[in-house]
Parts: sequence; C-alpha cells; structure tokens
Amino acid sequence: GKFCLRSRQYQLSNEQNLNIAKQIIADKIYNQAVLLRRIGADDSLLQIHFGDVNSVFNAKMLLGVEGSASKAFFGDYYGAYGWVRRSPRTKEDILNFLLDIGYTTLFNFVDAVCRHFGLDTYKGVYHTQFFARRSLVCDLMEPFRCLIDNRTRSALNLKIFSPDIFKQGSYGIFTEWQNTSKITQTYAKEIMENRQAIFLYIQGFYKLIMEQHNAAPSFRLKR
Repeated sequence: GKFCLRSRQYQLSNEQNLNIAKQIIADKIYNQAVLLRRIGADDSLLQIHFGDVNSVFNAKMLLGVEGSASKAFFGDYYGAYGWVRRSPRTKEDILNFLLDIGYTTLFNFVDAVCRHFGLDTYKGVYHTQFFARRSLVCDLMEPFRCLIDNRTRSALNLKIFSPDIFKQGSYGIFTEWQNTSKITQTYAKEIMENRQAIFLYIQGFYKLIMEQHNAAPSFRLKR
C-alpha cells in the first residue's frame, strides 16, 4: 500500500501539482484575511491576492502571490508589536523567535500525521524537492500557519510571553531554559485543540493521491 501511494505521489502531473498548490495557498490567504478581520484591520489587499491565486499558471507566479499576501498580512497583524519583516531562523527579534518555535512545533505535528498515512514527506506539490527538506510537510502546514499566528498575537496581548523573558545575545534573541516549556506548551495546546482538523486535512490529501478523483482538501477558519 505504501509503495502504491508513493508511486502515485511521483506520478502527479505538473498541472495536478499546481492545482493542489493553488488550493493550499488560497486557504492560507483566506485564513490570513480572517485573522485581520478579527482584529478590525482592512483585509481588502488580501482579498485581491486571494483572487489572484486562480489566475496564476505556474508555481513561480503562485509564490509571488503568496509572498505579497504574507508581507501585507504580517505588517498589519503584528504592526503594533514593532514588526519589521519575516526572517526565519535568524532570531533577529522576539516575533521571529516566537514564530520559528511555533511553526517548528506545527511542522513536527504535521510530519507525524503524514508519516502515519505513509506519505513520502520529501515529495512536495508546491515546495520543490531540495536536499533533506520535507517539502510535503512544508506544503500541508501552510493553511494551518494561521493557528500559530493567532496564538502568538494572543499570547503577546495576554502577557503570556512578556518581553522581560527574552534577551539579546550574540546569535540573536534567546530565553532561559525555564521559559522554553511555557512557550512550546502554548503552541502545542493550540495544535492539539485543532488536531482533528489537521488529521482530516492530511487524510483528505491521502485520499486525493490514492483515488485521484477527490477534490483537494481545504481548511478555512470561520469568519
């Protein structure tokens, strides 16, 4: 069964990969727009990018739409917290430090569910194959990044992540080991509260690959 599944993963055409990728990014942008509406921010620019997804005809164009949408989203959603830019793995400020931890926790959970179904996690439909990168996990976690974004902002608002627990070191922002469990548990709780949605989404992807006639799975926040 695992051989058949992985064989079909590699047999997907470029058109099939692009159509699945469009659904993934459409869900991601939709969820970003919902988060902006929840805080009373203008989501009109994200609505434009959401509409642009259907008009792209290759992965490079889709990447451009996703990047523009994310830049607009982060600037508005975290603007009150001194947002500068998204810079993964650099730990250049508190927000990037927290988002790295949150996204990594989400990545590991999605990876575990993908492995449960026997999927080849290195064969993506949107992220290209790259040495030692689990591209499929990078793909399937995209619609769920909103969970980490929401929990990060909520934790900052509620002072769960108070500024005094962070320090600036020679390699960027860090915190004492006593604080790490509180941070990871905060994100783990958010993921576990949505574990069924994540499981069903990846199950839907599994059925799409195996049966070839199902619609691509979708995850969208309630308005």
